[in-house]
Amino acid sequence: MKSVWYLRGTFLLMSLVPVAVACGRAGDTDLWTAEDVDAGERPLPSAAPPEDSEAGVDAGETADGDAAPPARKCSDDGFCHTDVPGGQTLRDVWGDAEGVAWTVSAEGNVLRWDGSAWVQSFAAGTPLHAVWGSSSTDLWVGGEAGLFHGTGASASTLVWTAVPAPGPVRSIWGASGSDVWAAVAEAATDTVGTVLHLSATPGPADGGDPGDGDGDAGVAWLVDPVSTAFPARYVKVWGTSSDDIWLGAEVGAVRTLQVIHGRREGAGQLVWRPTVPRNVLQMNGGCSVSRTEVYLLGSRDFYRGVSANDGLSFTWTANSAFTVGGLAHRAVRATATDDVWLAGDLGRLRHWDGVDWRLARLALDDVLPVIKPFYAIWGSEGGDVWIVGQGIALRKVAP
Repeated sequence: MKSVWYLRGTFLLMSLVPVAVACGRAGDTDLWTAEDVDAGERPLPSAAPPEDSEAGVDAGETADGDAAPPARKCSDDGFCHTDVPGGQTLRDVWGDAEGVAWTVSAEGNVLRWDGSAWVQSFAAGTPLHAVWGSSSTDLWVGGEAGLFHGTGASASTLVWTAVPAPGPVRSIWGASGSDVWAAVAEAATDTVGTVLHLSATPGPADGGDPGDGDGDAGVAWLVDPVSTAFPARYVKVWGTSSDDIWLGAEVGAVRTLQVIHGRREGAGQLVWRPTVPRNVLQMNGGCSVSRTEVYLLGSRDFYRGVSANDGLSFTWTANSAFTVGGLAHRAVRATATDDVWLAGDLGRLRHWDGVDWRLARLALDDVLPVIKPFYAIWGSEGGDVWIVGQGIALRKVAP
């Protein structure tokens, strides 16, 4: 099946081709080329291990010759430290709720957790920002060079295809493999972004555009009309279903938060409505527990929105208790009203249990605290939690 582009009413055929072959926009040549991409996975060099403080002592022995205890990997709160390949700043993470996880780095690598180690699945050669999948064999990755689609018979044998986008892709979320959304925005100084939607398109036999040219219905990335209805720098997208989509954006030079909620009414199209609690600066994150409960994270603000009319409107409540010492939080994840996670600067990870906020214990000893910044969280209801950041990836396994 081919994917095609439709831009504001004018379609542009873009067949999906293997990344090893150039893929360009109309009028461009050699725009998408990866010269050294293989189908197999390979490990990246690990970060250098810390130097042994006891010079001359063999690994596995103490200074008096006794066998050393195995190195501790998990904290008192059950957060296990995984070995991240050296020099990788992890920007996003997604898991399939069955033990497989994926992360992407600012250095352009797609990494897969195989149960014991991170292995490289793909090297994009350009910074990556977002990852989402409908399954471990159908993955979308976004970054400075647009979109990449990974598909295959198994998680370890994905073949990656480049799909051009009108700018850097900041965030991806989907309700299914044929219903995926992407937020596109240029540099932080840009004030205009684009919202893309991957959805089924009718073929000529159904009265639609010729699309992929073979007369069959296909799947196409479309520029959604919300992009022009509410001009903004779109940086986040999430939702609970195809009938409940949230877009996080920034407006103006000071990057004031603007949130657009898409709600399908009846059997019709999504109806988009702006909703925001007040002048919140910078869109750092957002997530939904259900179509009637949503969380918004700004640079110094955190809000919970609750709807009493099935998502038609929301009442917002601020929670400022999570800001300590002026440290910013960069990511939010909630699976229930009493299960909310916030992560951010200097290794700060907080959990809301429905009554209190609590700092998670992440350190492996009483000497070295975790001070690396976190950028993304993924978690399944009652299941695993992954937190990733600058050279760090923590996993908490459900008891």
